[in-house]
Amino acid sequence: MSTEPLSPEAEEAAKQIAKHRLRVGIALKQAHPPDVVLENSRVVLVDDDDEDKDTQPYYAIRKIKSNTLEDWDDIKYLDITLAIHPKIEDWTIEKALTYVGTGVEENADKSLNILIKQTNKKVILRSLVYLSTYDNKIEMNRISRDGSGTYHAVLLEDVSAYQFILHLTTLYPAAIIPNGPSKFKVSVGPMLWTLRQKIAQKITNKSSEEKTNGWDMVKFNDPKRKMWKHQEEIVDDMVKNHAKGNKGTFIWVPVGMGKTRAVLSYLKYLKERHQLPEYVVYTLPESAIKSIIQEIKYFDIPINLIIPLANIKKRKEKYIVEGIKVSKTCIPERFHINLIEHDHLRRCEETLTSLAPDMFFIVDEVHKTLNDTKRTSVALEISHLSRYFIVLTGTPVIDSNTYKLIGWLEQVVPYEVNTKNFWVAANSMIAKKVNTGIKVNEEDVIATFTPKEENNYNELVPPALGGTNVKPSFGEWRDATNICYKAADREMIKQTQNFLDGGRGVMLVAKDLTRQGILYQMLLEKTNLTSKDVFLLKGGNSIFLTDEAVKEGKTPDYKVVIVTAKKAEGYTLTRLSAMVTSVYPSNNATREQLYGRINRISQQREEIYYRTIHVGVLTAILQNHNNAKNLSIALQGLAKTIA
Repeated sequence: MSTEPLSPEAEEAAKQIAKHRLRVGIALKQAHPPDVVLENSRVVLVDDDDEDKDTQPYYAIRKIKSNTLEDWDDIKYLDITLAIHPKIEDWTIEKALTYVGTGVEENADKSLNILIKQTNKKVILRSLVYLSTYDNKIEMNRISRDGSGTYHAVLLEDVSAYQFILHLTTLYPAAIIPNGPSKFKVSVGPMLWTLRQKIAQKITNKSSEEKTNGWDMVKFNDPKRKMWKHQEEIVDDMVKNHAKGNKGTFIWVPVGMGKTRAVLSYLKYLKERHQLPEYVVYTLPESAIKSIIQEIKYFDIPINLIIPLANIKKRKEKYIVEGIKVSKTCIPERFHINLIEHDHLRRCEETLTSLAPDMFFIVDEVHKTLNDTKRTSVALEISHLSRYFIVLTGTPVIDSNTYKLIGWLEQVVPYEVNTKNFWVAANSMIAKKVNTGIKVNEEDVIATFTPKEENNYNELVPPALGGTNVKPSFGEWRDATNICYKAADREMIKQTQNFLDGGRGVMLVAKDLTRQGILYQMLLEKTNLTSKDVFLLKGGNSIFLTDEAVKEGKTPDYKVVIVTAKKAEGYTLTRLSAMVTSVYPSNNATREQLYGRINRISQQREEIYYRTIHVGVLTAILQNHNNAKNLSIALQGLAKTIA
């Protein structure tokens, strides 16, 4: 949808349509059934409209062939009889691939215990990464032509992990069987899930009083600040999720609404019940480190910053003033919050995966671990193996490809997740929309070309964009875009001046460092601002520009802060109440992060303004951006609004 929210009339109409479809029945074909009993079936809402009958609506399963109805509360309990197979003597890979049964091997549990004892723990951990699925198929990661993984990382342990899983297919063929080169088919899902739990329990060190009492010396307390209602609800939702036995949580709350504080409060809850693992590893982008350190220090929790580089002098200088520990080793500190950049996870993969069973793993800004990269692969691997994990984001949508969220969503729901049932799984996120009472005034503004710029532009672009160039080259596209940015820069300065005249500070977003410098010079030449009024945010720098920080003299009262489009996290600009930007090639998450620099719970203005400047090629890019934006709006429909 292009606008939101739905009107009350449209919402009621949608509900009636949904109820009608449920009464007719919906085929169970969007995911593979965990057992054959659910094949060729439909789910039906039995809802008697007769007001004289005191009957409660209930769900039933209708078998398509027999047209019989069975109450879901009865059919959801499986009773499966399995055959007992004789043991395969002198086990080989060839025999495992050749002889496939339909039940379980004689004394399978005893043989499993022996197999686990004879197998390296690293291999078993790697196998659990593959077995941690509710899908009906498992495929080992493949190597591409350049030697890397085609989607997820390929490790040396994968060969042995494949052999370990092959052993399982001979012990429990009713659960899993070979299905082609490096592929397996899950026959009876619940049986594999039980088997997976058995294996994990055998190799996981159960938390003891010794391993949790170390947290007793840590305060975990933030007495000065009162939690917002939505933060309290997030903690309550995590507690309920934990009580259900779920190890993973996906939290989606808008940028700047205090997700980290809610997570730290939840860790405090676990700590007080001696359920917090000895290792807490918190991975995040480099730009967010300073702000997260400050948040953790409010709780007075020891911090260890892991920087696994040969030379950490420059990095260390940034954080040593914070009084935290900085280490080059990948080994996390017990009873600390261990911070590590997303991009450094791959350097510590072996160490962190080995400690994962005794770890609480937190992934901040998880939208940065959605693309098919080594960073994503390692983060998913650690989360699969960890005792508990939480992923956080204010922007779960980076583009219109919903499949990128599936790797995380499938870990927080007990069923297969695919593009067909994506929205069902998305409902399992802890999602909150916070009504801060701030009115948002958003507007697109079209910049104007000079006559010379317009002539030059038309000669460079194709007829579809109003030009005359039938086959533009890359260089011509680049020149046309630069003309558009020149026109946009002038309009951005004009809009900035308008806001300054109205008594508002401005966050000015530049395409890159070059254009940041250009906008800075234009500001000094075209306005009454001086260099003391303007702050240029570059590299790993950060700024905390709030009304409180200015009042206390901690931050100068800058009138304009110029940032680059890629610098979207790790700073706060709520002293400013307007943002002026052009259209830059980026993903939706980055754009929403930029918007969240001024629209945060520390914003004191009743109304804030966003102006997006575009013209020519930039207008076409903006239309493409809106496709991803609409998906984000749709996802927001799943979130509960907190006043």
